[in-house]
Amino acid sequence: MRTTYKAPSAKRLIDALNITPEQADTVRGLIQGTVKTLDLVKFPRSNAYFSSCYRQPERLGRVLVCLNETLEMHGVESLGPVQTYGPPAEYLNAGDTYAATLIFDHRAGNFKLTTCGDWLEQNENKAAFRNW
Repeated sequence: MRTTYKAPSAKRLIDALNITPEQADTVRGLIQGTVKTLDLVKFPRSNAYFSSCYRQPERLGRVLVCLNETLEMHGVESLGPVQTYGPPAEYLNAGDTYAATLIFDHRAGNFKLTTCGDWLEQNENKAAFRNW
């Protein structure tokens, strides 16, 4: 079973992340599951990383790494305390706390187009976040 997620519109992605329509289509395709993460031509750096892993990352991990390559960000990082079940969220490091980025909220099970600072301010006092 392929897990798919709701993706921000191409217009929102283009406006918020200052990317091309082609990049927006790739981002949306990765999130929605229509673009394959194991495409060696489209994602050469990501696939080199996947090949170096002892175990190939699960689909969500591959999607995040491919999104990072597509958007030319600064890596995939966790957001919030990493405990038994992992972090509450993972995001693409845009280089600035208040720069627009994509965040995968594990609790909600979806991608959000926001900033790390805004996401943290909205979630840091929630019981689910503290007890993650």
